[in-house]
Amino acid sequence: MSILRSVNSLNSSDEILATIEVNGHQLASLNRRNFLNVDEVIHSIVSLAGSFIGLAKLHIRNKTQGWSMVMGIAPRHEVCTPARPLHVAMPQAGRQLSIPWV
Repeated sequence: MSILRSVNSLNSSDEILATIEVNGHQLASLNRRNFLNVDEVIHSIVSLAGSFIGLAKLHIRNKTQGWSMVMGIAPRHEVCTPARPLHVAMPQAGRQLSIPWV
């Protein structure tokens, strides 16, 4: 783990280029300095991209130190589960159906 940290370390003066794309379409890119760590770069570029569906390809390049990394990012989905099943009345059929929310 310490090898990975030394290879992908950041200094605040490093110039970072990051892009995020879904299905070959670029959603956002940035080129700036003053990042404290890779997590801050990821948070910034995902915030710029906004909401998207599917797996996104994130490319981060440290132009100053000469390293780059590519990773997959999936959007967060919050699952909404009601406390009880949703009931749908069907008066023409004369019965009531219970549809579970999954």
